Amino acid sequence: MQNFALVRDAVVVEIITVPDELVIGVDIYTADFAAGLIVAGEGVEVGMTYDGEAFGPPPAPPAPDKASLAAYAAAKRWQIENGGITVAGAEIKTTQESQARITGAYAFAKDNPSEPIDFLSASGWVNLTSAEMIAIGQAAGVHVQTCFRISCAVDAAIDAGTITSFAAIDAAAWPA
Repeated sequence: MQNFALVRDAVVVEIITVPDELVIGVDIYTADFAAGLIVAGEGVEVGMTYDGEAFGPPPAPPAPDKASLAAYAAAKRWQIENGGITVAGAEIKTTQESQARITGAYAFAKDNPSEPIDFLSASGWVNLTSAEMIAIGQAAGVHVQTCFRISCAVDAAIDAGTITSFAAIDAAAWPA
């Protein structure tokens, strides 16, 4: 089998395999089309570059623009903010709906310190003291505020041009 690369704008767009007994431009394909095919050795793949003499690695992807970085950072913050936390062994949801419930239970616990709190954690129902609910409320608040603090810093770095990649956003000091 013979392999040929179809190259457009210095990039391999297709690899064409032809049986050895066929001659391109004679037995298969028009002469004009065959003239544009380049013999492709082992390892040549779609996406590689061709400079007129040799094949090379694919071109580097373009750097993301600031709008794409900001959208990625917002999605990253949302994912982590809503990803939940663990407090005293209990898995606590931190979705926006859960944050509202935590806030309500936290306020109730502050105003009613002797009342037990029935709370639906990610792992099921738990009966909490007011002190435990307050600790969950504080931990959730710290988690959410840390997410926003890091998001704010990442957005500022994107605007300043010091964060220029998705990997740099992922490497920010997001809460675990």
